[in-house]
Amino acid sequence: MLTWVEISTSALAHNIRVFKKLIGQKKLMAVVKSNAYGHGMSVVAGVCERNESVDALGVVSVDEALKLFKEGIKKPIIVLSILDVEQVAKMTQTQLNQIRLPLYEMATGRKLLAVLKQKGLKARVHVKIDTGTTRIGFLPYQISELLVFLQSAKKFISLEALYTHFADAEDSINFTLKQNKILLETENLFKKAGFINFYTHSACTAAVCSADTHRGMIRLGLGLYGLNPNPKTAALIQKKTGKKLLPALSWQSRLIQVKTIPKGSTVGYGRSFKVSKPTTIGVVPVGYYDGYDRKLSNKGRVVIRGTVCPVVGRVCMNLTMVDVSKISKTAKEGDIVTLLGNSALTISAESLAHTIGTINYEVVTRINPALPRIKL
Repeated sequence: MLTWVEISTSALAHNIRVFKKLIGQKKLMAVVKSNAYGHGMSVVAGVCERNESVDALGVVSVDEALKLFKEGIKKPIIVLSILDVEQVAKMTQTQLNQIRLPLYEMATGRKLLAVLKQKGLKARVHVKIDTGTTRIGFLPYQISELLVFLQSAKKFISLEALYTHFADAEDSINFTLKQNKILLETENLFKKAGFINFYTHSACTAAVCSADTHRGMIRLGLGLYGLNPNPKTAALIQKKTGKKLLPALSWQSRLIQVKTIPKGSTVGYGRSFKVSKPTTIGVVPVGYYDGYDRKLSNKGRVVIRGTVCPVVGRVCMNLTMVDVSKISKTAKEGDIVTLLGNSALTISAESLAHTIGTINYEVVTRINPALPRIKL
């Protein structure tokens, strides 16, 4: 195996404990969408299935939900973002008993109702309220029509939850509380209309530090994987729990060639790097196809034999070159290369994100799903 991703199950368990300390008896949804933020959905879902503190799993689509169902996950699976009614038409009642569907706009809701009527099925839904993020969801002025629809569809569609998503929980507590207030007002409208036995959820990792947003369940995404939305949130979590989150992912590869090139040689496409002295170059079988960003060309760094080695030349589709001159006497083909993760010299998702001008979410989610995920 030349390139792989390692997932620490102990780090995942630690991070769940940290957040349970923050939320107490509130329910916890482990968000495993988008291949578990690049960590491997099957691996992470299996860990969460066995963890008593996890009450449900969150996914992005019906397709992801069905994948977990087929893999034997027994906990509730909540689809958060995308409702493909054509897929629902192929589902069984057993699947619908475990998988909760999102409802976020009326036309899709009517299509869903038509399919359920035709098939004689019943679905539990989580209704998405757009309180200011301006993505999917019902706006406040649409609630009256929605209530009429849900009341008429009770035989086939039952309301399990209302939910929203915060636009700026990392930085703006005032706007977050404004969004939370809209959700509470919507909840009251549903109760006045006669809906009972439903709950609400809104808090993502960044919002968990504010107890006002916990509601019936919190959605643990980024924090599950030991990643922080920003330094401020990291500091708050540590202050409230006495614990730091532990990154769960390490990305490893191996050198496939080591060679010394003479002074004046150039490296890679565009000859963007020129050596001023004899230099030992190591070739790593990882490139932007694998999710190692091309913007790391001449900027990235890896760890080999406990030594930081800079990326030289342009990152290719499947290969990256690094300067291993500091360890030229010992470096050899087969040596492990740490691209991301814990080692004697940690390379964090945050540091890579800073280098390429993005966020840690993108760094980990873009790691190619085809790479094997190994549970440690």
